[in-house]
Amino acid sequence: MSFEDRVRFSVDQALSTLVKQVVDEAADERDATTRAARESAFAEAEQAAQTRVADAEARVRATMDEAIAAAAPGGRPGF
Repeated sequence: MSFEDRVRFSVDQALSTLVKQVVDEAADERDATTRAARESAFAEAEQAAQTRVADAEARVRATMDEAIAAAAPGGRPGF
């Protein structure tokens, strides 16, 4: 094997290892970013759902208060 072939082989081995490390680190970073984005989306969806539930509860309370007020003697709020 010529000197040039040996140098090329050594460089190829070194680059192969380096490329593998870069690819592995990029995959790890991609996984972490995906996980963080998923967690953030779930947290935002949970907050939005809690807000919708709170709004619905407030509407039900208001409707019930109106119904109670209408059913009270003289149509007055309270008893």
